[in-house]
Amino acid sequence: MTMKRYSIHRIISTILLMVYVVSVLSIMKGEKPFETNNFLEFILIGVIVVSITVFGSKDTIKKQFKEDKVEKDERYLKNRNIFSYYFIIFLGLSIPLVLVFASFSGMEQLSLSIIATIFFIIAIIYMVAIEVIKRRF
Repeated sequence: MTMKRYSIHRIISTILLMVYVVSVLSIMKGEKPFETNNFLEFILIGVIVVSITVFGSKDTIKKQFKEDKVEKDERYLKNRNIFSYYFIIFLGLSIPLVLVFASFSGMEQLSLSIIATIFFIIAIIYMVAIEVIKRRF
């Protein structure tokens, strides 16, 4: 992947990540995603972040480009895929157990904000674990 394609890929990834985070955080606060105030804030933050990404230092982009090449190392990919497989298996087995426990404790329904908070925590745990695997190899 050339540097130009890498920069475009990075901008698109940044925008998609912003959409994801804004929508999940809005749901966690009990608001509707992309309401008028949130949407204007989102556009403003998006312009700032994309501007920093585009006009930011070339050294940072080159450094991340080289890191991505190292990241594509076969050993890292193999270990990441193995971890992801077992993480999904763990989630698949633990979700019914958590729901049974919640049922026994008297919880009758889950709100969107609780589900979004749990999803956000799981995503952070997954990203931290992937980063640990990356640094280890």
